Amino acid sequence: DWAARRRAAGGAGIKVRLVKGANLPMERVEAEVHGWPLATWGSKQETDAHYKRVLDWALTPERIANVRLGVAGHNLFDVAHAWLLAGERGVRHGVEVEMLLGMAPGQAEAVRRDVGGLLLYTPVVAPREFDVAIAYLVRRLE
Repeated sequence: DWAARRRAAGGAGIKVRLVKGANLPMERVEAEVHGWPLATWGSKQETDAHYKRVLDWALTPERIANVRLGVAGHNLFDVAHAWLLAGERGVRHGVEVEMLLGMAPGQAEAVRRDVGGLLLYTPVVAPREFDVAIAYLVRRLE
């Protein structure tokens, strides 16, 4: 709604990157340590199901008119599902497939060939937060 109001008032559309995290165990630890409620879904199956629900909700002409969607990840089933759904609904112009730079380059090239483009991204951290980058990189190796 906010993005639609922004566009109606003459503002630019926005972009949202939809990506599933790969760190459910650490999310559980953080929540427990701090006494917080779990911010993620409780299982991978729930996460996968809700990811598809969000795609179903987001990939409509009304929403894509205001919000460009970055479908990010290396799960080829999820990428294919999003791309096919966007095609069926005529909204591929508002979808950009995204993958992490350096992860599965063969898959990335195949996706680029099939969808016609691919945004490669990489996280950037301040030197004082290098420990966060190391943890992130270790998760990529799992």
